[in-house]
Amino acid sequence: MIIAVHQPVYLPWLGFFHKMSSCDFFVMLDDVAFSKNSIENRNLIKTPNGRLWLTVPVRTTGRHGQLIKEIEIDSSKNWAEKHWKTITLNYRKAEFFSKHSRFFETLYASKWQKLVDLNVKIIDYIAKSFDIRSKIIFSSSLNVPGESTQRLVEICRYLGADTYFSGIGAKAYQNDSLFHKAEIKVVYQDFVVRPYPQLYGDFLPNLSAIDYLLNCDDESVFK
Repeated sequence: MIIAVHQPVYLPWLGFFHKMSSCDFFVMLDDVAFSKNSIENRNLIKTPNGRLWLTVPVRTTGRHGQLIKEIEIDSSKNWAEKHWKTITLNYRKAEFFSKHSRFFETLYASKWQKLVDLNVKIIDYIAKSFDIRSKIIFSSSLNVPGESTQRLVEICRYLGADTYFSGIGAKAYQNDSLFHKAEIKVVYQDFVVRPYPQLYGDFLPNLSAIDYLLNCDDESVFK
């Protein structure tokens, strides 16, 4: 059994969904500290002028040390209408925009209190659009102890995994010997976004997966 773990992020890139498609259980790491100004609440889309960040404002002042699952969206700012207008302006000519526009229009017209709920709603929709069938579990529901790599090992043990599918960036800090001691194989993700049809000139990699979804609308990018 293969398990992957990742924080629930906003409008994730294609590598996030490749990771999800490569495992049996995908664990949303929602009970670790929130990282301000990270992709947990922002991501990139493409415009005629290049990459553009879409950022969800969150309440962090005086709330140091909040967990991801605790983060509240700052609804005093008109971010949702702005995001939807920006997506519409830049993707209305994309081949599959009309197919998915109803979901995103409804998403941004809804009231969201917790960032994690917004992110998971988007992740679930895109995963289904890519026909990804991995089972999603929230780390906060497991009550598994430990810190850093040891906690990942304990999550694998709890779920009965024999393989941990890891993002390549973790290679710099992850203690793989702890997995080896637990007889859990570590496989590092090897995923590169190959050029696909985009709007606005030269290809730009590593954007939010909605760029691929609205332009291409299939899961062949993971094969």
